[in-house]
Amino acid sequence: MRTYKKFKKIVADILTIIGSIGGSTLIALNIGYNSLGYFLFIVSGISSMYLMLQSTVSRSILAVNVFYIFINVVGFGRYL
Repeated sequence: MRTYKKFKKIVADILTIIGSIGGSTLIALNIGYNSLGYFLFIVSGISSMYLMLQSTVSRSILAVNVFYIFINVVGFGRYL
């Protein structure tokens, strides 16, 4: 059971990093893949929220992350 929990944390870490870097790069370059960039940001936000809920991070940071996810959903909807 402990190994499965560690595996989920590693996957969430990887998704957070790839989503953040990939999403920000695609949106900043503005090369026509903005919807994919916003999707990656949403994945990153959800996985980082999972990591925050597993830790003792301040709930204000979690609230800001929820707002970021909302904004990214709006951005994703704009480019569909």
